[in-house]
Amino acid sequence: VCPRSLRSYTYEDVVELSLTWAKELKSYFIDGIAPTLGILSPYNLEYGIMVLGGFAAGVRVYRALYLLRLANASVIVIDESVYEKYLNVVTFLKDKVKIFVRSEQTFRPIEEDFFQLLFSKTGLLDMKSVMNVDPESVAIIGFTGDPKNRRPKGVYIQHKNYVKSSYACSHEAFFPLPSASEKGQETIFGNLCYSHLYELQFYLTVAPLSGCRIVTFENDNWTDYFTYLKIFKPVLIFLQPYAMEALIREDIPTGAFESVSKDYLSKEETMSDEGEEEGEWFRTGDAMFFDDENFFYCKDKVKDAIQVLGKKVFPSSIENILKEHEDVIDACVIGIPDNETTEEAPKAFVITKKKVEKEEIIAFVHQSVSPEMWLRGGVTFVDILPRNYKGKLNRKCLRTL
Repeated sequence: VCPRSLRSYTYEDVVELSLTWAKELKSYFIDGIAPTLGILSPYNLEYGIMVLGGFAAGVRVYRALYLLRLANASVIVIDESVYEKYLNVVTFLKDKVKIFVRSEQTFRPIEEDFFQLLFSKTGLLDMKSVMNVDPESVAIIGFTGDPKNRRPKGVYIQHKNYVKSSYACSHEAFFPLPSASEKGQETIFGNLCYSHLYELQFYLTVAPLSGCRIVTFENDNWTDYFTYLKIFKPVLIFLQPYAMEALIREDIPTGAFESVSKDYLSKEETMSDEGEEEGEWFRTGDAMFFDDENFFYCKDKVKDAIQVLGKKVFPSSIENILKEHEDVIDACVIGIPDNETTEEAPKAFVITKKKVEKEEIIAFVHQSVSPEMWLRGGVTFVDILPRNYKGKLNRKCLRTL
């Protein structure tokens, strides 16, 4: 249900409309080769139908707010709310791709109306065709990164990746779904970013397993958000399910390697420096450890490790100690060439509340850590530490100072 317009679909409606859309998409296969479906739309009530229909047809789906050229879409659905914004793009592509416009109002699109197609009663894609979709084929292309700050990376998610990951996420230990109560159908409320795989899985796969009413919230207007909470009274609010510790329990089917994405889209153009296949494993470049209770912790990027006295020292270990000092606001540690050895020496860049002597900071660290973590590279006081658009420390920038 859409809380703003109160339009809603039953589960049966969603299945039928998705299969109607899937049948249309099947007509754009050329010599058995699946087309790519681009979605230029906010997260509205029909967003799930657009994606599920694409999955059922076996086409590659991606949310095409940018990088149209990279994904090479041959079918595009564009929402009326962004139609004017992308009018030049639509006009340029109208003779090259098939374009559908989703409009709740009286609207004259360049091509076909998405709603008119859904409710045209032209027939459904048969389930046999759906079951024959190749699990190795790409189901969705997700993009990571902010296009205003860096070139995003497209990630190939295969059908088997999506199914295995959804299977794991639907386990009760990971996601305890509410069941129908004596009062009837319960409500689940979500303010989601469906371009992220986990949020998409919740909306399309995990939440429907409960049989609950799913309220979709399309924007970030928190005044409306809290108003709708009072109206719909959900038993569960879903934001972002980052519950990694649940996935390592022995009774949860994690899907092993099959839940790992296949590859990046156009590695050269996205300038990906991470993501390396090694046999059945996918090397991410993260250094992690787990404790006696089998909780996993992300330590640092392997490439940021400092080689000191024959050991690898991770910057965050020293940074955490520095931040325990009462006058330290923030800190960043990098490795610099050590004049006394062929290795590196840890150096700290520190922001303080008031003037503090370097010797005090160095002594504070040395009393708490082993010799390889000593600040042999010294301490530099700064007013600000460089960070990227995600808020992560930009160590590369500090190495140039």
